[in-house]
Parts: sequence; structure tokens; C-alpha cells
Amino acid sequence: MSSRPNYHAPALEKGLDILEYLAGQRVARTQQEIAKTLNRSTNEIYRMLMCLLARGYISREDEAGGFRATLKLFQLGHLTDTVTRLRAAAIGPMEDLADKIGQACHLSVRHGASILNLIERMPPQHICIAVGEGSLQPLTRTSSGKVFLSRMSPADAELYLAADSLFSTLPENRRAAFFLEIQTLRTHGHLVAPSELTPHVQDIAVPVGAPGTDTSAVLAIAQILAPDSPALAANLKATLQTVAQINRNLGLVS
Repeated sequence: MSSRPNYHAPALEKGLDILEYLAGQRVARTQQEIAKTLNRSTNEIYRMLMCLLARGYISREDEAGGFRATLKLFQLGHLTDTVTRLRAAAIGPMEDLADKIGQACHLSVRHGASILNLIERMPPQHICIAVGEGSLQPLTRTSSGKVFLSRMSPADAELYLAADSLFSTLPENRRAAFFLEIQTLRTHGHLVAPSELTPHVQDIAVPVGAPGTDTSAVLAIAQILAPDSPALAANLKATLQTVAQINRNLGLVS
């Protein structure tokens, strides 16, 4: 049994519940909608909404309108040392990569059971597949997520997957094939494979930084190409060169 105390801060938890809910909404939500979703009374959340409004974490469309999350959390996230360091090291090389291959590229970090798209760079004057900065994708369904798992020790990866609800629903043969894919990835170090989330899309995913540190990330490209397209090999080569430059910018030996 864990000896870690189980502390509760009801007011803080209430504010975080509101922020997390509004951050996932595409349209403004009224006080009544927020209260109903969070299973709280409108009076209970009124003071919290006014506090978040005064501090700039949410905005209000008008006196009778709904509330929406602002970019303040995004701004705070960019003040952390890890994010600042990765962005400083990766943005320039990623822009060069997008220009060179005419495809969007994105840098992801692990966020619990998901991967978080931290940076995305788009090519000028090209139609391409965008993922979107700040988006979350399931770790076990994405090429980037598989690369993250391959950088864990086999024992840690097995423990992680055993606790993953999405992975546990897969048939036994699918789980066995997944473990084999992760084992192969440890040898190759990068992944070129069809996307599990989007039909007719080929993924390239290459690890960045040092595993187990705050520099650990994955640079990936999603592109509409045939599996045997010569462009796939060319884009992989360009991605590997970009990762080498990012690692040099991070002060790591590539």
C-alpha cells in the first residue's frame, strides 16, 4: 500500500475541472452547461468562473453568453524549461524539413497514456496532412506512440501496456503482434508504417533526444503515399538528418 497521503483541495479541483472541460470544447459553454456537465450547481461554480475570468484563464462572449478557455494555459506551458528547450532546438530544423519535402512534420512528447503534439510545421504552398499543435492521440494507436514504447525497457513497456485500457481490449494475437513490433523497433530505432488512424497514409516516426529524459520526443510525418513510393525513402532520409540536427541543438551526440 502506498504511504503517500491522499490530499484534497476542493476549490482547486473545482477550478481545474472547469478549465479541463472548457479546454476541450470548440464552442463557448454557458454556466448552466458547465454545471450540468461537472455535476455541480450553478451557484457552486459561479465564484470559480468569476475568479478564472478575472485571472484571464477563461473569457466570456458577453454578459449573457458562454465561457471559453483562453490561451493563457498555452502561454504558461511555453514557459516551462522542457518545452522552451525543445522548441528552440527543433523549430528551425523542422521548418527546413517541411520546406524540403513539402509535407507537414510534428514533434510529439508523451503525456500519460497519450502523445501530445508539441510543435507542428507546415510547408508553404503545399496540400498536406496536419495533426494540429496541442492535439492528443492514443499512445498505442500511433506510430509516434510505438516509438516511445520502444524506448522503454521491455519490462517497463509490458507494465505500461498491462495498465492501458485500450490495449487490454485487443485480442491476444493482436497484443502479441504489437509486442513483436515494439521489439523490432528497438533494433531499427525508427518506424515507417501505414497509419492505424488514417487510411492511405504512411507514417514516418523517428526518436529525438535521450530516452528517459525531458528531451525525449518523436519527430513524425504523416503523408499520403503508396507504401513503395520512392518519396518515402527520401523523406525518411531527410527526417533522420533533421533529427540529427535537433539532437546537436540539444547538445546531444547524434
